Amino acid sequence: MKAIELQAFGFDGLRMVDTHEPDPPPGHVTLRLHAASLNFRDLEIVEGRYGMPVPLPCIPLSDAVGTVSRVGAGVTAWQEGDRVNPLFFPDWIDGPFHPRYFERQLGGNHPGVLRQAMTVPAYAIVRAPRHLGDEAATLSVAALTAWAALTDAALQPGLTIVTIGSGGVALFALQFATMFGVRAIAVTSSAHKIPRLLAAGASAAVDSRAHGEWGEEVLRLTDGVGAHLVLETGGNATFGQSILGLAPGGMVAMIGYVSGPRLEMDMRQVFIAKRARLHGHTVGNARQFDAMNRALEAHGIVPLVDSVHPFADAAAAYRRLASGANVGKVLVKLD
Repeated sequence: MKAIELQAFGFDGLRMVDTHEPDPPPGHVTLRLHAASLNFRDLEIVEGRYGMPVPLPCIPLSDAVGTVSRVGAGVTAWQEGDRVNPLFFPDWIDGPFHPRYFERQLGGNHPGVLRQAMTVPAYAIVRAPRHLGDEAATLSVAALTAWAALTDAALQPGLTIVTIGSGGVALFALQFATMFGVRAIAVTSSAHKIPRLLAAGASAAVDSRAHGEWGEEVLRLTDGVGAHLVLETGGNATFGQSILGLAPGGMVAMIGYVSGPRLEMDMRQVFIAKRARLHGHTVGNARQFDAMNRALEAHGIVPLVDSVHPFADAAAAYRRLASGANVGKVLVKLD
C-alpha cells in the first residue's frame, strides 16, 4: 500500500512511500481508508511549530473515514464492510480527559491516516454516519470539538452562541445550532464569507473589520444580554472581545489560538464582572463521537467541504488550508 510521510518539516517534506499493513492481531481491525481531512493542527505539524514533539518521519493527519477490511481474532463488534471513523485519541473511550491520552494522538506522536490502510484496536473506532460519503472524513476533530463544546455548555433552546472565523469548528457549530435550538452569531474578518456563514446556520454575522469592538455588536444583537457560549478559536486577538460579548455567567470554550496562544486579560472583567467560565476542549471521547454521529444521521447534516485533492498531491491540500481562502473542510482522497 501507499502512505505519505512527513520526512522533513515543510510542505516539500511530504513524501509518498511504499509500506505494508500486516494482518490485524487479536483485538484489532484493519481499515481501508477512503478519505482524510485537514485541521489547523496539521499545518502546525508540517511547519514544525506544533506544541508537542513530533518525531520524524511520521504519517500525518488524524481525520478519516474508512471501511473495515479485516477483523482480528476475538473481535465481535465489527465485521468486514462496516464504515467507521478512527479516534483522534485512540485510548479515550469515555469519561473525563486524562493527560496520558496525549501519549497517543493520530498524526502527531502516533502514525496518522494519510495512507491507504491502517490497523487499529477494535475499541478505537466508531461507526460513521450512514448518510455520508467522503464527507464523513471531516468529523474526528473539528466536528467533535464543536459537539463537545455545545453539549458541555448545557445550552437551553433560545440561548445564543458566538463563533469566530470560518474554520472547521466554527462551521460545525453553526450547523449544530439548529439541532440544539440555539441562535448563532458568526464573527468573521472576511466580509465576503458572510453569505456562506449565514447559509451554514448563522442567524446573524458580524464583520470584525467594520466592528473593531465586535463584542459590543454581539451585545447589540442580543438586546444587551450577550452570548451564553463563545467558541474561542482566535486566541489573544479575539479573547477580549469574546469576554466583552459574553453574557454574565456565560462560558468561553477555549479551543484554538490562530492569533497566538498567550492571553492578556483583566481578571476583574473576566471573573468578577462577567463571572465567566473558561472551559478548555481537547476534541472528545468515543462515546461523544458515537452520539454525535447518530445525531448527524437523525438530522441529515452534511459537513461543508471546500475542496478534495488527490492522494498524490496531498501538499496541495495543505496549501489550500494555509491560504485561508477555504470555507469548509479540505479533503484528500485516498482510494
